[in-house]
Amino acid sequence: ALRQLRTEFRAFFVACSLGDGADAAARLNELLIQNPVHPQLSGHDGQTWHVHYTESGSMSDKYAAGAAMGLAVRLTELGLDRFGLCQATPCQGVFIDTTPAGTKRYCSRRCADRASLAASGARKREEEPQA
Repeated sequence: ALRQLRTEFRAFFVACSLGDGADAAARLNELLIQNPVHPQLSGHDGQTWHVHYTESGSMSDKYAAGAAMGLAVRLTELGLDRFGLCQATPCQGVFIDTTPAGTKRYCSRRCADRASLAASGARKREEEPQA
């Protein structure tokens, strides 16, 4: 069930990265319909009152409802262009760009470092004299 959710959530990020707001919204709305959100106030573990989006169903149901609701909130706050696909090859990761400049291209520091190292190696190979 979680693997299927990963596929469905990635399709949402693909739609966002293509600038297709109608498709992104339709995909997210479908996830919200399939995994209804049940908001509930919670104040556990010494934390202040906060909202949990679901407390029922299977683990994948809880994850899907919370993630879909979280993505919906972030989409309305940040806009479509802040949802992206990792540019590192062969990574299939996704990200939400919360940087002030909106220039994030990688899902993690690891992917950014790997891409930088690969680019540096490519430049060095181009600079080497041909035998």
